[in-house]
Amino acid sequence: MLAAQKCNEIKQQVTHLLDEAGCSTMNPLSIRDMVRSLSLQLIPYSTLTEQEVQQLSQAFGGALPPGLLLHEPEGPTLIWYDDTLTPWQQDRAIAHELGHWKRQHCQASALAEEEAEYFGQLLIEQLQHMPKGTRSKTLYPRQTTINTHATTKGMNTLIASILLLAGMKAVYDITKTLTRESS
Repeated sequence: MLAAQKCNEIKQQVTHLLDEAGCSTMNPLSIRDMVRSLSLQLIPYSTLTEQEVQQLSQAFGGALPPGLLLHEPEGPTLIWYDDTLTPWQQDRAIAHELGHWKRQHCQASALAEEEAEYFGQLLIEQLQHMPKGTRSKTLYPRQTTINTHATTKGMNTLIASILLLAGMKAVYDITKTLTRESS
């Protein structure tokens, strides 16, 4: 459970992120539009080759997490996500990775995962509460948010994140390959 001070910090960061992205009740954005407005790159897993998926899967203990964040100090910040998930699950994974980015997590830990999960949950809730007429560009129905750390999927995400350090080299190598090929 996060301390009240951490929760308040994260709430402020979510508000700041929404402002930074230019998202408001007058200018609602989908999570994907937010990512693009922040000059981050979204990359669906389906764009990876079978070999790259296999390398990443091995680095993460056999299964890819719903999302991955790669931030290179002198390169682009990439958010990879599992595009075989439902749009709702994809957006939750992207919001979670935005939490890692905004919280400047450099190492995988249970605390980092809890903070990113809380950040993502708050961000999705904020986007859900845009006035009904302005939510047309979003994919967020109003629904109850659950704490995914209490679910098996949440535990899988936590385990995958702990393996993140081992997987970073594989992610880095694949990113370099993709960058060279797209040039």
